[in-house]
Amino acid sequence: MEKTLRITLALKMITGFVAAYLLALLFKIDYSYTAGVIAVLSLALTKEAVIKQAIIRFSASLIGIGIGALTFFLLGYQIYVLVMVVILLIVALYLLRFEIGIVLALVLISQEYLGGSPAYALNALYVLLIGMGVAILLNFYSPTPKKLVYTNMLKIDQQISDIFLQLSSEQKVDFSNLKQAIAKAKYDLILAKENRSFKDVEKRISYLGMREYQTLVLERIHTILSALPPSIHKEKLTTYLGTFVNHIGTIDYATDLLNRLDLLHQDYEKLPLPQSRKEFEERAELFHVLSEVRSFLEAKMNYHQHYDK
Repeated sequence: MEKTLRITLALKMITGFVAAYLLALLFKIDYSYTAGVIAVLSLALTKEAVIKQAIIRFSASLIGIGIGALTFFLLGYQIYVLVMVVILLIVALYLLRFEIGIVLALVLISQEYLGGSPAYALNALYVLLIGMGVAILLNFYSPTPKKLVYTNMLKIDQQISDIFLQLSSEQKVDFSNLKQAIAKAKYDLILAKENRSFKDVEKRISYLGMREYQTLVLERIHTILSALPPSIHKEKLTTYLGTFVNHIGTIDYATDLLNRLDLLHQDYEKLPLPQSRKEFEERAELFHVLSEVRSFLEAKMNYHQHYDK
């Protein structure tokens, strides 16, 4: 998703520069080139970033134009006055935490100084309004990541299903790809949220959080099962884990799987008491796995209870 947003941003910058520059030329505004630069500076990767930065840069620029106009009017258009204005502006903007607007404000002040007339304060304001206005209009468009979001989730669900297949056949499991897939999906969702271009983002983030927790549970299950020697009781458990294959998704498979877990738990409880310490420890580890599986399923059920109302 980030690649798509970056390509879109580059196209917006080109369009914004040309549109603002030509619009300023059309209205015969001096320093029309700066309007295009302001449009480029006012664009960002996400809508939220554009809005935040635009507010700060606009406020900083207004402060700069105001300080410059007043100081030049009172003291004249001299080099020492320009230095004084620059110092005052930088100090003021740092105190207000408007640092990202300093460069733009300084550019507009320089236009006031070079123009040598109070009228150029108004000219600087026009340049600012055109540049930022074009950027804000372009900000309304953003690619919709809905398809990518669902694709990411399907990949994660399929990888978890594959892990259950590996657990049921007692294979060694590598969780790195699943963790990377979840991290990428979360990053894409954060970008979607900042772009305000996709509904139910919080629900999707919660879904990924649930899958992230389940991954940790699966890692613990894998560690325990890997250490257990073959036995008929372990085989029962791995056979049960095999029922998870192709039953990982956005719909509620967890309720049925939890019912099956309860039946398996009852079967274990009916077993004769262990006859040796080793058998006791192995039995305890099997119950530990059952507990972890329950945590896995309850995480999914809690998700459904919260969002499927």
